[in-house]
Amino acid sequence: MKRIVGEDNVLTDPISRMEYSKDMAEYEGYPSSIVKPASEGEVIRVVRLADRTKSPIVARGAGSSLTGAAVLEGGIVLDMRRMNRVIKVDATNWYVQVQPGISLDDLNIELRRHGFFFPPDPASSYICTVGGAIAEGSGGLRCVKYGTMKDWVISARVVLANGEVARFGEPLPKNRAGYDLLHLLVGSEGTLGIITEAHLRIIPLPATTPRRLLLALESWDSVGKVITMLRRSAIVPGLLEFLDRQHAQAINAKLGHNLEESEATLIIDIDEPDLNEAVGIFKACGAKEIRIAKDEEEADNLYQIRAMALLAVKSLAPASQVEDVTVPLDRLEEFLVTARLARSQPQRHLRKFAGMR
Repeated sequence: MKRIVGEDNVLTDPISRMEYSKDMAEYEGYPSSIVKPASEGEVIRVVRLADRTKSPIVARGAGSSLTGAAVLEGGIVLDMRRMNRVIKVDATNWYVQVQPGISLDDLNIELRRHGFFFPPDPASSYICTVGGAIAEGSGGLRCVKYGTMKDWVISARVVLANGEVARFGEPLPKNRAGYDLLHLLVGSEGTLGIITEAHLRIIPLPATTPRRLLLALESWDSVGKVITMLRRSAIVPGLLEFLDRQHAQAINAKLGHNLEESEATLIIDIDEPDLNEAVGIFKACGAKEIRIAKDEEEADNLYQIRAMALLAVKSLAPASQVEDVTVPLDRLEEFLVTARLARSQPQRHLRKFAGMR
């Protein structure tokens, strides 16, 4: 492996193995070695070597995933972050061709120079890599309006387990023939191959910047009412995130903020033409505080509150468990009421939502 990627790019010391032994959800596995390829050719050679020697191998980006997919006991962890180039921004066909190791925030910094942006926005976007986001099928803070990674990946090059290279999808607006193997890859958590390049759909930057608001609400029930009333009014938030009292307390304690420690907090983006109507809805739902960010710096500070919430909670809690909850939108209000009651008796109150379609 040292002959393939260079001596400095193979790590086997205990400190490095410890550094790569966990993901954000604290799944654990101590690798035998960490390899840092700089090209698809090096990935191919390392994978073929692993295949010949029957060595387990897994790709890793920033390790911000929550599924255990980036950790491996006793095998090779392939750190893809040296492969971090933006190869091409196509302003006519509206795609970007990119290597897997670039973070989503750095990608958007480059796209902004061309007047475009890539909407999927996981909370860990400041470190989360393109390859990791594809492998995890990441969602994010903007998914209400823009969808998740599976809606934006149009092509990917992948090194398979035997070292062969395959390409799935095409950077075309219409590509409907045959099986959709590309979207079998998105969300496969690295089990089907190692992503070495991707074409991602991009869109022009909005003509106007949405207004970012922070709402302090009296109850979880009010959160459901806000979301229901916005949808019935055909107002689509660009971003909508919910924090409970415990999150607010953790953020204040560990990050130095002075959030109102109300029962429920919403961070929400609203387009300017819808702002007055949306504020009326928030007031009708009993918002105790409606703070509208006065400038880009304050808007970014509100965003960082949500992005860092998990780290704040983890720093205070002896253990934590992260889950995604998915229910039909027309039952969201009911679910929030039930979830509040379930704090004391989870088995009794949450059973009726199991397996909901």
